[in-house]
Amino acid sequence: MAQEMKMTKKTSNRFKSFLFILYHVFKNFILFFVPNRLMPKNFKNVNDQCILITGGGSGIGQLMVMKFLKLGAKVIIWDVNVDNLDRTRQMAKGYDEKLFCYRIDLCQKDSIYETAKQVQNDVGPVDILINNAGVVTGKNILDLSDEQIQRTMNVNVISHFFTIRAFLPRMIERKSGHIVTIASLAGELGVALLTDYCASKFAAIGMEQSLHFELAKANLDSQIKTTIVKPWLITTGMFSGAHSDLIPMFSPEYVAQKIVEAILLEKSVLVLPWYLEYMGILLKIFPSKCLIPIYDFLGGFESMDNFTGR
Repeated sequence: MAQEMKMTKKTSNRFKSFLFILYHVFKNFILFFVPNRLMPKNFKNVNDQCILITGGGSGIGQLMVMKFLKLGAKVIIWDVNVDNLDRTRQMAKGYDEKLFCYRIDLCQKDSIYETAKQVQNDVGPVDILINNAGVVTGKNILDLSDEQIQRTMNVNVISHFFTIRAFLPRMIERKSGHIVTIASLAGELGVALLTDYCASKFAAIGMEQSLHFELAKANLDSQIKTTIVKPWLITTGMFSGAHSDLIPMFSPEYVAQKIVEAILLEKSVLVLPWYLEYMGILLKIFPSKCLIPIYDFLGGFESMDNFTGR
């Protein structure tokens, strides 16, 4: 399978590429003024497809589990918390034949590879991989322990390398697949008291984009889709106590629904709220001396003051 990833796409006609870029910029500009309800939605069918969701025992992951089960998919949950797995099983009564739960610690590389083999033997090849599991500590960089920093990086981004390496070869072999990365807008803008979390999300965004380009270089991007999700703060237990005055926090139900829709539409990027998609561009346009006033304007200095987390 690695050989197929080594197929090289050469630089194409730059004039054609330029016209292609102009076309899509103009198209997106026009569509910007079209109400979302009027946009055609061609959802893909996930009935009987195998969907693996890391961190599927709680929060957004658990909500996505229920939504995909209702769409007829076989859903595989990976979670470190046995109680969360049990609660999700209770919620999913009636879907017992479609739900598969595995207790796994994503900090353990060998466990990821071993459990991936078990999944493919028990259930079959994974059609959609959703790297959703995440942890947040919410401490000043000097108050973080070395173990907390390592755990955040392991769960939030390093595990993605291992899950993708475990399941991508079969996707290439079958010429079909979808890899979803649940990142955050904290991967576009640093946040005080979230140094480790932001670093992990910046890394996850960079890794996902690089993977997208690698698939394109190997002429696999039409067969294997990627989706990156970058939401603002969500009112889950994971961010309990955090607040945002200027930009409203989203409910887990709303975010889960939007993620499922983005996957079914095979969107490459989902930003919530949509207008913050341009935040990264604006931050690069403004002088560097404006960065702290912008952060202050957004209410960043107080956003994590009362954070308690799970």
